[in-house]
Amino acid sequence: IKLGMEKPTLFNTYFDSLVEPINGILGFVELLNQSTLSQEKKDYFTNQIKINAICLSQLIEDLHDLSKIETGKFKISKSTFPALEFLSDIVKMAEIERNKAYKKEIRILTKPDSKILQFNTDKYRIKQILNKLIDNAIKNTFKGQIEIGYELMEHEKQIRFFVKDTGVGIPNFIRQSVFNKSKTLPNIENKQIGYSLAVCKSILGEMKGEIWIESTEGIGTSV
Repeated sequence: IKLGMEKPTLFNTYFDSLVEPINGILGFVELLNQSTLSQEKKDYFTNQIKINAICLSQLIEDLHDLSKIETGKFKISKSTFPALEFLSDIVKMAEIERNKAYKKEIRILTKPDSKILQFNTDKYRIKQILNKLIDNAIKNTFKGQIEIGYELMEHEKQIRFFVKDTGVGIPNFIRQSVFNKSKTLPNIENKQIGYSLAVCKSILGEMKGEIWIESTEGIGTSV
């Protein structure tokens, strides 16, 4: 009998990431069933259920996008939209996520390029990518600031979006692996940083874009 090695699927790769929020939801639901809970604890457990549910929803959306990319069904829809208005919307969402994470002391800064008045790209996908980068920054930053911006590259044919933080940074030994969607990363401060960056890279690949990361442990990260 000859048995071949089963090819890893997207589901197999992200199974642990899917199970974690599901277990979180089930665990906090069980805790809510306790009759002696104070209102403060009930509110906390309810908020944790919401956070895990959002995480699970994002994971499913990511798997759906990756599946469409692998099967050639991923679509890009370009439009023209104002740059500053777009950045303002991104910052508002970042502030909401920061406050939900109980990190109001972290400053959200912007750095737009005055030469850029509008973008011509897939608005939904760029927003999706930036939100993932900001989410990572919030989860891994405990003091200081997060800077969100865009600039015209030197050859003036491409626009660079960036998210910079003063967080924990990413260790050197895993930095080359964070964009690999088929590799399970070692246990780091934020377990989801690997798959979210891998999703960003896959989507940007379909948009003919690039993503790279600069990070120093204890100082911060720029993507």
